[in-house]
Amino acid sequence: MQNVDDESSVIKSISNSDYIHLKENSVINTGMLPKMDNAFLALKKGVGSVQIGKAEKLLQLVKKDNYEGTRLYN
Repeated sequence: MQNVDDESSVIKSISNSDYIHLKENSVINTGMLPKMDNAFLALKKGVGSVQIGKAEKLLQLVKKDNYEGTRLYN
C-alpha cells in the first residue's frame, strides 16, 4: 500500500525497479522487506509470477485474470 493506514491505497503491480524506489523511500519497509526480497529473487530464478495479498482472499488471488492484491514482475 502507498499508505499503510489506507486499505484502498493497494499498489496493483510492482516491478523490480519500482520496488527499489519504494524501498529507498520507505514506502515498503520492516516486515514486508524479506517477503518482497524473496519474491523478486524467485522471479529472477524463473518463477512465472508472484501475487501478494490477504490470506482471506486466496481464491481471488490465484485467479488468472484477477487484480486482487499486488502482482510482482521483473
